[in-house]
Amino acid sequence: MPRMRQRKNKKTQPSLKVLIKRKIDRKIKNIKYQYKVIWSEQDGCDEYGFKYWVECINGFSGRSWEIDSRMRNDINIYINHIINNGIYVKGKKYYTSNKINFKEIFNTFYNKNIYGSY
Repeated sequence: MPRMRQRKNKKTQPSLKVLIKRKIDRKIKNIKYQYKVIWSEQDGCDEYGFKYWVECINGFSGRSWEIDSRMRNDINIYINHIINNGIYVKGKKYYTSNKINFKEIFNTFYNKNIYGSY
């Protein structure tokens, strides 16, 4: 009787580092999405062009040029929350072992991805 190969049904599980990065990526993308402009009104101009009042999904209301700084601030608050309080992944809380390296890793992410359409 011929021998049959056994199939491996085990899927490789992503590493903890990958799971944490995915969770952070999703949250940062959500923060960016929340700053999508849903209403704008032209309100005068200056030497640089027109100025606009805007309202975003998250309820932010102000000048259009304020969106980037508010978004950066919200991302920084989130990253600092993880640094100070840890992050839950699959029901367990994890803390960063080196705060400086953690900040450097994610500085690259949100400096590269914060700008764009929103």
